[in-house]
Amino acid sequence: MRQIIEKLLIECGYSEKEQGISFYSKEDRSFFFIVTIEEENFALLKSKDLVKENQSYKAVMDGFKSIVNSGEQIVMEKNSSLIVLVKCADINAISKLQQQILLFEEDEYFFKKYVILYTDSSITGLTITPLLPELRVKVKHNESFDKFANQGYISELAEFLVVIQLFIKLPFLSFEWKFRLS
Repeated sequence: MRQIIEKLLIECGYSEKEQGISFYSKEDRSFFFIVTIEEENFALLKSKDLVKENQSYKAVMDGFKSIVNSGEQIVMEKNSSLIVLVKCADINAISKLQQQILLFEEDEYFFKKYVILYTDSSITGLTITPLLPELRVKVKHNESFDKFANQGYISELAEFLVVIQLFIKLPFLSFEWKFRLS
């Protein structure tokens, strides 16, 4: 999943930077960090203090603070986002982990946070290059949307659920709207 996010960032004009920690930047005005947390560890996050103790999150925070404190990236402090990837055994974890997702995303400490849950099977079809045009087609699949609206989080819709999470949560992704004038 990390490779998919990295591919999307690059397709959207971001470049990878390395300053003690890897992150993505667009014109040194917008910054994205990526962290992966296992489902078992994510499920244990019941308070903001536990979020800050998570080792993956702590490593990103330490690298971020180091860059900000060095003065090299002054705008980074106010313009950084964290993409949290949670690999799950089943796509139903989206409904089971709502409390943890909200806790993580609503914590205003340093980053805007975007939690994306996925399974191995939900991302196997997301390999086309460029990826963004393919995602735009997949997110507009009416039959999948109708099935989701009627049946919710079912394994059959795992890929669609990942794609809609990407468009809902990641601010650098957008739809292409085509309007017809009569």
